Amino acid sequence: MNKNKINLIKKNYKFITICVLGLITTGLLITSLLPNSQKNVDLPNPDLDGIYSLDSVLRYQQFSNNFSTKDVNLDEISQILWGMQGINRGSGFRTAPSAGAIYPLDLYIVHNGTSNLNRGFYKYLPEENGLKYISSQHNISMEYINENNQSLSLLKKIDTFIIIAGNYEETISQYGENGAFYVDLEVGHVIDNCILQLIAINMSTIPVYNFQQSELQQSLNIPETPYVLLPLGITPGQVELETSSIHQISVEKALTKRRSVRNYIEGSIIYEDVSKLLNLSLNTPLTQNLSHQIELHLIIENVDEFEPGIYSLDNSNRILQESGNFLGSLQRASISGGMIGSAQAALVISMNQTYLNSIENNSLAYRILAYKIGIIAQNFWLKCCELGLGTVTVGGIYPTQVAEVLNQTGKIVPVYIMPIGLTPDYLSPGAQYIEFTVIGSIFSFVAFGIFIGTNFLTLKPIKRYIIQKYRRLRRLHCYTGIVSLALINMHYVILHGLANEMIDLINPITYINGLIHFFQYGFLMTFGTSFHSGHVLANFAILMINLATLTGIMLALKKIRKKRKIRAFHKTTVLLAIFFMIVHIFINSYSLSSSGNSMMFLYLNALIFEIYFLIRVGIKNPKNADQATYSNGREM
Repeated sequence: MNKNKINLIKKNYKFITICVLGLITTGLLITSLLPNSQKNVDLPNPDLDGIYSLDSVLRYQQFSNNFSTKDVNLDEISQILWGMQGINRGSGFRTAPSAGAIYPLDLYIVHNGTSNLNRGFYKYLPEENGLKYISSQHNISMEYINENNQSLSLLKKIDTFIIIAGNYEETISQYGENGAFYVDLEVGHVIDNCILQLIAINMSTIPVYNFQQSELQQSLNIPETPYVLLPLGITPGQVELETSSIHQISVEKALTKRRSVRNYIEGSIIYEDVSKLLNLSLNTPLTQNLSHQIELHLIIENVDEFEPGIYSLDNSNRILQESGNFLGSLQRASISGGMIGSAQAALVISMNQTYLNSIENNSLAYRILAYKIGIIAQNFWLKCCELGLGTVTVGGIYPTQVAEVLNQTGKIVPVYIMPIGLTPDYLSPGAQYIEFTVIGSIFSFVAFGIFIGTNFLTLKPIKRYIIQKYRRLRRLHCYTGIVSLALINMHYVILHGLANEMIDLINPITYINGLIHFFQYGFLMTFGTSFHSGHVLANFAILMINLATLTGIMLALKKIRKKRKIRAFHKTTVLLAIFFMIVHIFINSYSLSSSGNSMMFLYLNALIFEIYFLIRVGIKNPKNADQATYSNGREM
């Protein structure tokens, strides 16, 4: 480039800069004016509180052909898709369970309406709670659907379809030949979530299972196999549902609380709660009249007014087949169900062998049977969440051995074992446990407050201002330390149900195992996932408080040697106790809600301030801390 051209560019650089900026601005403006169908869509945040109670929705739960087309808007689409496969807590866990947390399913939506979502074909992105634009295709080809003319005429009028699609391969690679069946069960869980969420927003669907999968997959040009089509419509008239309350949570709150709980505490479940659990989750309009296809057995070991034994369930009927304790045998018949033996009861969901024989070589009927089992299990799971009971679907079982435990060899093929266990969240109305839980929680907060105050009493600036009363201050410090120790140990014992749990406080194996589990789960993975690591940290906090109290007693002895080292150890254990208590409270509060508890953050800020002063004044100057404080020539 010669000098004349360079000078020309320098002379007109302002003009060139304006032109470039103008082109960029014009491009951005054109992009912003393009139809939304050309871009990904950020969905509105779903309503996690809800209005209508889970119980009333379960009582209404059904498929209905009596619904008409509806122009579904973005708010409704966001709510439905979140309910089906949305993230309900940290680390990517979803509202529906998945074997090994593989999540092989994807949700697609075909929209032909005129609402605030433009017509097109989209894929749901759970992590972003958004829609990924795929193409402008906005119709399902009815030629691939094998339904009667009446159903086809209804489906042709529907503007919005949700497609549940997925791949068997990844699950099969981890679980072998059972992997495909696990995926089908997961589809059932997702279908159930969809039905419950639709009812809660006065909408309806009827799943379409019978269609040509490969042809529809090619038509949609997606990598996954479509399993179920869910047309979205509206029911005629307003559904009469009960509003949620403190004792009857909403569908959305139940979906938010749904998680695998494998650690249970000792105690007894009250009769009323088990009755509610069975009647409202296993006896819905959607799950009735399936006894010729699906067999349900309840194994009771520690439920008030229930004789321990095996019960056969048929709708609302409970028939005692055999008395005795069978949870231990049931645990031995499972591959990965170590929690079954510590539960109070367990539900076994099985396929009827006679029905299986009748649908042999019928892959569609077999898939639909798996979907129905997933629907039953999801209803049961959500109702457990409402009652504060813990459960998990244990699919790794030895079916023949489970059938032998139930004395049903040759009659059933067991699929799921769902333990029913007590958790610290068991707050059922009328249960005696609620009183102890509330008392235990009160003890924990009082102990926490006193422990904070106790440590503030040792700060050097405070000593300086009230030096004339230092002896009384030191005595008060000892008293409050002892009280906080007593309260925190009582909190631990109450929430664990029995006094013999105090053995854990002095058993070193408890802390070694806890440390292994803590690092096994991973520190960051614990946030919002479960209470397990929170409990581990609580154990460590109590251990540190006990050690701090022990060293404090040693410091109070006048003739103790190596006082300076003991004092440093004492303050270190106090700091560790504070740290473990902070993280314990934060993890547990964060697990209870997606936003966490703001009060916990206030505690966190206060304790950071305290730890700063403890490090600044205490541990950093152990020599000064070890010296006696004098005033007017007299030891204070």
